[in-house]
Amino acid sequence: MKPIFKNQLVSTVIRDNNVFFYTDEECIEVEDPHGTFLNFVNSLNGENDLGEISKKSDMSKDEAFELIEQLNEVGLIENNEHLLSSSLSKEDLERYKSHYNFFSTISNINQSKYSFQEKLIQSSIAVLGLGGSSVLLSCLAGMGVGTITGVDYDKVELGNLNRQFLFSEGDLGKPKTSICAKSIKKINSNVNFISKNLKVENSTGLNHLLASTDIVINTIDQPSILSTRWVNYACSVKGIPLIQGGTGNNKLLFQVFYTKHSGCYDCYLLELLEEHPEYKHELKEMYGKKLEGRNPAYAPNIAFLAGLITNEASNILLNTAANMESYTAEYKSFTLEKSITKNWNKKSYCPTCSNRSTFDSEPVSLDELIEISEANSIL
Repeated sequence: MKPIFKNQLVSTVIRDNNVFFYTDEECIEVEDPHGTFLNFVNSLNGENDLGEISKKSDMSKDEAFELIEQLNEVGLIENNEHLLSSSLSKEDLERYKSHYNFFSTISNINQSKYSFQEKLIQSSIAVLGLGGSSVLLSCLAGMGVGTITGVDYDKVELGNLNRQFLFSEGDLGKPKTSICAKSIKKINSNVNFISKNLKVENSTGLNHLLASTDIVINTIDQPSILSTRWVNYACSVKGIPLIQGGTGNNKLLFQVFYTKHSGCYDCYLLELLEEHPEYKHELKEMYGKKLEGRNPAYAPNIAFLAGLITNEASNILLNTAANMESYTAEYKSFTLEKSITKNWNKKSYCPTCSNRSTFDSEPVSLDELIEISEANSIL
């Protein structure tokens, strides 16, 4: 072990025989009338082992180790030997060097900051729909996600260019999948981008695409609601986390479904139907339709959602999510202020994700889902 003090996380001030470490969230004060502690901290340069640290600090190994443990508990120590055991290449170390500063905020003596980047490189994400999500593709590529599968069937149109920034005027009329593939390679040639130029029309067609995927990001919005149920069903069958976002006239919707152990999208619909029985009329009206000309997508909102989605994907991949329960969050379109956050628990009677020994090829019909909600509302 060769401990290194995280100087990049603190501002150090020496005043009145005390040492003050200022972090983003707190101030840690240490009495140090003889400068012993500061000398100890200076010895934590990533080059000295415990024996050398104790010798340079004029203290026993036990005393040095105890101080190292205390600094580790408050997140100010990491182990420089982790670099030697890392599988990252010289290019990776240079390309993602700002990532390592970021990961230092959660690394410690036992957890290498480099291990987080290694995990991203080993991960696979499927992105369904490459319209507004083309923005988040650049985030995923920049993060170094090892394999990205992009699915779409549309061609680039002039009306896409106000918010879909992987495309340019020279790409008009070309398939979005092929343009995304070229753009991603320009950002990060180490990313394995798999483009699938196809139209999602059911759950069955997604099964082979999700065979080795860690996370699914869904931005398909046509046909309304039904397309999301297809994706949700395929994710539930395989227990894959599903993330999605969308825009409304006055709100942005962000949803995360941990389909393996928490509520799925159908659980979410069941909850809405039970809380608001009249919602079934609106649901039936919108269900399965192509709501052309009603997309209020605005560039800052799309970029904001892309950040939320990719940040959550990172948290899932790196096991840093604060809450591993399915939830919905709503934000106001003009202020980006969060207005609603609600968790969705797994419904024991959900026909999609609960108590299923076998799965049908497709989700149950909307009418059947409404009947299930009404039956359980009575109970």
